[in-house]
Amino acid sequence: MLVSLANHDAYYTVFNDFIRQNPEMLDENNYGLLQHIWRAILDFDNKRRWFLKKLSQIRFVYDLLKLGLIAVKMAYTELSLS
Repeated sequence: MLVSLANHDAYYTVFNDFIRQNPEMLDENNYGLLQHIWRAILDFDNKRRWFLKKLSQIRFVYDLLKLGLIAVKMAYTELSLS
């Protein structure tokens, strides 16, 4: 149904404006842009913003893991020096 509504320019614009104001809607149920319906309806700008947000989350987790490994390495070094 959403795809058929999105074929009309007015609905397409309203839908993308709504998603632009409420981007968390794309992450409901952990599907986000992976759903076929979202890919068909969303404009490039919304897709780009969603992708950059996901990339930022991945980088944040990676940085936390890297800091954790550094802390473990430092603790191990201190133990081995004692």
